[in-house]
Amino acid sequence: MGCDNSKTTTKGQIIWIQGYPSSGKTFMADYLSTLGWENVDGDWISQEADPKVIAKYEGMEEAIQA
Repeated sequence: MGCDNSKTTTKGQIIWIQGYPSSGKTFMADYLSTLGWENVDGDWISQEADPKVIAKYEGMEEAIQA
């Protein structure tokens, strides 16, 4: 039995962090994760090989563009 996401009415929030190399992006994302935010590093997910992890973040691009 799975979760039916089609009935979800609340929308999440996304904080997009970008900047120059060594400008503190990962540091800020790590800090936000201590406050309860989910940290999805674009470099990390693009190098992931585990299908279970990839499936977890499937649809993220569409959610960002919505």
